[in-house]
Amino acid sequence: MINKFVTDSIPIKIPANAGPRTRMVGKTRPKCVVATLLLFVIPPQLDAGSSKNLPITTAHRVVALDHSTNAAPVGITYLGAGGVVIERAGHAIMGAPFFSNPVLLRVALPFPISPRPERIERGFRPVPNLRAILVGHAHYDHLMDLPYLYRKHGLTAEIFGSATTKNILAAVHDDIPPALVTDVGIRNGRPHTVGNMDIIAIPSDHAPHFFCLKLFGGKATGPKPKLPRTAWGWKEGQTYAFLLTIKDPAVPDSSIRIFYQDAASAVPAEFFQSPPYENLRVDIAILCVPGFNYISGYPEDIIHALQPRHVILIHWEDFFRRLPSKAKNLRSVPLTNVNRFIYRMLTKLPADAGWTLPAPSATIHFDLLPLP
Repeated sequence: MINKFVTDSIPIKIPANAGPRTRMVGKTRPKCVVATLLLFVIPPQLDAGSSKNLPITTAHRVVALDHSTNAAPVGITYLGAGGVVIERAGHAIMGAPFFSNPVLLRVALPFPISPRPERIERGFRPVPNLRAILVGHAHYDHLMDLPYLYRKHGLTAEIFGSATTKNILAAVHDDIPPALVTDVGIRNGRPHTVGNMDIIAIPSDHAPHFFCLKLFGGKATGPKPKLPRTAWGWKEGQTYAFLLTIKDPAVPDSSIRIFYQDAASAVPAEFFQSPPYENLRVDIAILCVPGFNYISGYPEDIIHALQPRHVILIHWEDFFRRLPSKAKNLRSVPLTNVNRFIYRMLTKLPADAGWTLPAPSATIHFDLLPLP
């Protein structure tokens, strides 16, 4: 693969402690409860890690992807948290945008949280011909800002998410008509076609948040009359990953495949071991970083299953504080060693593949062309 940079990236320095380590995953112990409670009274600035030695792409990067034909390029802009914008051939799709970033103590205790218009307007940019928004699960950091965006910016994109997502958004039916919200579970793995895109929802899971505790679980079992007041009210529901096939209508055989997940999880083995996906190779994998250390074999197993040509790491920056204006001041999610994630990813990444750790608002421009 040829990677061409047009950016001020920070060189990577993998620390000596970045190698893999063995962990007990999925067991709840009393000390986990105590440790997590202690976490909630530690000032957030002591929890988050510095990004000083991380290889962050801060502006614009151009990548050449090997493809059978010269076809329309693909642009992917990182918005922060689980948010991305994917654009090709005049159509766009978005991973659920989130900009409000309430502080950790307000999320955990729990205090009321709500969208922060000034932060949303600072981070959001209108996207021409936005056709769909993907919501992998219904936690506040994936769903809370959407009602404001639909009301303020008049969005008309179809929302793809779980039954819980649909039931929570029923509270704002004047801003987001129920007809715009699709419960992907009823399709049972069959694709949704929107413009030049086919969308397949893959049942997935959500890693524990801190130590061995998984927070904000449960489902919204019926339409809600009001939006949740606290982070604990934004129930996870069924978590989904998404497989996207995006075409260039002007060029035959020009499809590219993108895997998008907004929560760390084990490989959805049943999906990737079934025809026609058992030998699938995706062009781009968009993977969630935090929680990886609580999932055995993540990200190694999913890299092995997907064999991506390029990986984009998301949700890595501290979303419990306002995003800084300069990328050098970014901090990683509390208790998340991004260098260790990178180390583990590289042990399985194909030899011809590349990867990007973007700062919020950075864009990766993929040129598709036959390479020697």
